[in-house]
Amino acid sequence: MNGTPNKRAAVVIGVSTSAGLTPLVSAPSSASEIGDWLRQLEPGYDVTVITDKDGTPVTRKQIFDAVSHYLTPTRYEMLVIYYIGHGLFQNASDVWMLSGAPGDPAECVNFDESRDSAKFCGVKNVVFVSDACRSLPATLGQARLQPSSIFPFLDRFPRPTGEIDYFCATAEGLPAYEGTIEGTRQSFLTHAIRAAYRTPRPNMLRVVDYDGKARQVVPNRALKAFLRDTITETLSDVDFTKIQPVEVNVVADDDVFMAVPDPAPPVPPTPEAPLPRGTPQPAGAAKPDGPAPAGVAPGLFRSRPKTVDDLTKIHGIGRVMRDRLQALGVYRFAQIAEWEAPEIDWVAARLRGYRGRIDLDDWVAQARNLTAAPAAPPEYREPQEIVRRALTGQPVVPGAPMATALSEDMRARMPDARVQSFETETGFTLSGAKIRKVAVSQHPMGGGRAERAPEKVSGTDLGVIRVYPNGPAGQIAIRLADGRCLLVPFLQGYIGHIHMEPSGMAALSYVPSIYSPRSAQLGGQRPELDTLRAAATLALDERRFDAGAAARGNGLANAIRTGGIIDPVLGLYAAYAYSDASQDDLIPGLSSEIVADLAADLFDVRLLSHRRWTEAGLPPVVPACPLLTRGWNLLPSRGATLAPALQEAGAHLTNALWTTFGPEASGPIFDAIQKGEI
Repeated sequence: MNGTPNKRAAVVIGVSTSAGLTPLVSAPSSASEIGDWLRQLEPGYDVTVITDKDGTPVTRKQIFDAVSHYLTPTRYEMLVIYYIGHGLFQNASDVWMLSGAPGDPAECVNFDESRDSAKFCGVKNVVFVSDACRSLPATLGQARLQPSSIFPFLDRFPRPTGEIDYFCATAEGLPAYEGTIEGTRQSFLTHAIRAAYRTPRPNMLRVVDYDGKARQVVPNRALKAFLRDTITETLSDVDFTKIQPVEVNVVADDDVFMAVPDPAPPVPPTPEAPLPRGTPQPAGAAKPDGPAPAGVAPGLFRSRPKTVDDLTKIHGIGRVMRDRLQALGVYRFAQIAEWEAPEIDWVAARLRGYRGRIDLDDWVAQARNLTAAPAAPPEYREPQEIVRRALTGQPVVPGAPMATALSEDMRARMPDARVQSFETETGFTLSGAKIRKVAVSQHPMGGGRAERAPEKVSGTDLGVIRVYPNGPAGQIAIRLADGRCLLVPFLQGYIGHIHMEPSGMAALSYVPSIYSPRSAQLGGQRPELDTLRAAATLALDERRFDAGAAARGNGLANAIRTGGIIDPVLGLYAAYAYSDASQDDLIPGLSSEIVADLAADLFDVRLLSHRRWTEAGLPPVVPACPLLTRGWNLLPSRGATLAPALQEAGAHLTNALWTTFGPEASGPIFDAIQKGEI
């Protein structure tokens, strides 16, 4: 606009039609509108818009070429990739389905692989907006998609060059919606993003120095709460039974922004129903991690507080209603206990017809009873709160016995205390499924052998495996009774604890055998370490792990080390957290510490330690494939090649946190181990 070359670029994609799926009417027009908006901004963007508006298919090559164009040569400081269209969640990654999918399984985009490749593209800040469903595959064709990256592999950038922020329309496993909003058919995330710049809240605005000028901007960090609230409100106007919890990961600094506010001054929206007594207009709201400012009706939070109550203990509130109440800002029994008629009217108006339910089940009386109960250890603590406490050096469950402070889901992910040692000091427990067969690979460190050991816990459903290791680390294949298969490391002196759920392996932990020197190093800190590991596992599984917050400062580095050693699983999680937070330079050091303790590296940590996979001159890795399912999405971008049997097995992954192979892969994996190929 001012005659100087733009320093920002954007590729905006709108796909209405993918084979066999309901057309998304608004996708092409919304993409064009986003492109027009970015072009007219100051600072402005060079923009490429790709849509199927005229019936022309959108291909992966089109997008790849458009992205490559803005990277050759590299002169931009920000690149925005904005996708509006069909999507799904496969193998722990989002997949964007283009016009030819799923008929052509290659006509789709791997979101995780693209984000990983973007870190090495030479652009300082890359922002992804994924306005798409994240539902699980519903057909065999969808499950057999072969998505890939839309970023080229650029050898000239061996180390990360920038930070990656992303905005996903909804949570893992859930759909995203479009509807008629303000008289126009559009998606709820794209509507909320435009609203964030048309009518930002005052506390979202920040003045930054950009190109020698003071500019008022909306930083990427300020968008999360606004997007969550706006989507909740607009979606409830269309269909109060639906939820769409936006997922946001922003690691860039506070002065990084996609856009400046629209020229018109912010105008508070007119509420659809009377606000509670004393409530000012929404423009005065919002301080993070605390109640709304003075004058706002009691009990309304404008962002998630640090501790919450389990609202489902109130009869009449299930998980869906809990999520809707939290979206409105209701997180604690004490809030509901304070409601009077005006507050109930306000809440009921936004729950569309639930006034009778609130009165019939007497939520207020139930909440008062729960609030007035005698002080006792908390029976519910969210996993991300436990992780946050550990990262800030606080006890993970202060003043409460572990058994009462943890949810059932978290307790299931704790190590099984019934097996704390073996004659060999090495082995596994497995809960949630039955073991059919085990086999130890003779690679990479001499292998060993394994046997089932039911006598350790006779009369129970717990599976037990005794391992006779020939070296400090190795890998073992476990076939389950339902045909599924696992390939996990065994670590000499550690008891591995596996918990299975219908989706696959939900938890894996390694605890030093009680007679090993490492156990003495842990001392009395084992209960807190076990709790932290279980909480981090559940937070990751539910996509509630804030990688950016976790990686900032020294909290993460301190939390994963106990008694001078790194917990293997927490070390693995830390590597991914550093990667997600664009702090890849910290991963090689983490890898070195793990090798120093285990005499081997974990596959995922090695994968994330190097721009291109390498084994030459380095310690061996266990197992022979990624431990976390999401790691499979990074194999192409890191140039990693697996054994043929494992490459084929990758087509049969389940949608679990930890790598779990479907029954089709079990036979080939065991055959490959027998032949010495794995």
